[in-house]
Amino acid sequence: EEQGLRGSRAQATARAERGDDVVAMLQQDMIAVKVDGDDFGLAFVTSPSASDPVLTETAAMIMRTYADRELILHPAVLSGSSCCSDHQSYTEAGYPSVGTLEPRGYTGDPMYHKAGDLVERADYSTKQLAMVGQAVLSVAASLADMIQV
Repeated sequence: EEQGLRGSRAQATARAERGDDVVAMLQQDMIAVKVDGDDFGLAFVTSPSASDPVLTETAAMIMRTYADRELILHPAVLSGSSCCSDHQSYTEAGYPSVGTLEPRGYTGDPMYHKAGDLVERADYSTKQLAMVGQAVLSVAASLADMIQV
C-alpha cells in the first residue's frame, strides 16, 4: 500500500481474474490515533472511485446498531485526506469496498509517514482501536449472515 497500492492491486486483480466471489472488502487503515480533545471516532471514505457508496452506507447503518456508543461515526473525514488505501484497489477491480479511518483523515495524524508513527505514543488509543475493530467485525458478521443461503 505504501508503494502505490501495488500489493493490494495485485491481489484484487488476481481475485478478479480467478472470478473470486468477494462480497466485501472492509478496510481499516490508521484507526487508532485520537488527539487530545477529540472524541473516540471513525470516519468513512466517501469517494466512489475508492469505495462503494451503497456498501459504505450499509456498513454505517450496521455500525450505528452494534458499535460502542462512545464511538462517534463520521460520514466523512473531518480534515485531511481519505484517499488511497487498499480498499481502492478492490473498487477498481469491481469489488465492493468500504474504507474506514480516523476522523482527521490520513494526513490528519501528526505522525503520518514519520518515524514517530508508533504504537507507543500518547495519542495512540488502544481503546479506539478496539472499538473500531468491534464495529467492523459487526459489519463482517452481519454481511456473512445476510448472504447465507
